[in-house]
Amino acid sequence: MKIGSQRVLDQLPAEEPCLGAVFTSYSFDPGFFEDHVLRAVLRLVSDPVEQGARFHAEARSALQATPVTVIVDAGERQPGRRLPYDLLEVSEVVFHPKAVLLLYKDHARFMVGSGNLTFSGFGGNAELFITLDLHYDDATDVAILHSFDAHLTRIGNLTRQKGKQLSLFRSELTRRIVAVPDNTKPPSVMLLDSTVSPIME
Repeated sequence: MKIGSQRVLDQLPAEEPCLGAVFTSYSFDPGFFEDHVLRAVLRLVSDPVEQGARFHAEARSALQATPVTVIVDAGERQPGRRLPYDLLEVSEVVFHPKAVLLLYKDHARFMVGSGNLTFSGFGGNAELFITLDLHYDDATDVAILHSFDAHLTRIGNLTRQKGKQLSLFRSELTRRIVAVPDNTKPPSVMLLDSTVSPIME
């Protein structure tokens, strides 16, 4: 495993179209997310400042083809959402996981880290992320994707509203992570999920 210093934004896109994206975060800045994160993930070419109307038209068109969901703590999000992605809020418990799952044709890019979905969390602060490219034909990778999909089921039950984009994303994911033969490799990563039980007593 390589350890390096890079911008989180540079780790998001692959060299191909994104087929779906889900983000979880404690705090959330919609302006930063739309102008920088969505622009990177959806590979938008218009400038959100210099070409505001064109950027929003391009983003809306891309979101019709690519389901995007953001799940955040209801008490820690900033106002200002302008684009039609799912923004789902958790209010019954403190919601703290910070993860990204991006679907591509032959693999999914999975990131778990310490940074919130804000300018500080994705670039201003020094944060720690692990980034994995998980392949749909690898049993060990598929096991991780199944674990995260189960996590999405549990946190989906915690949200104030149910998102159509989340359902579309999960359908795209489950269609791609069909059963593959067990290759008996020990997993290199395990997810610790506090929606199942406390990670630490």
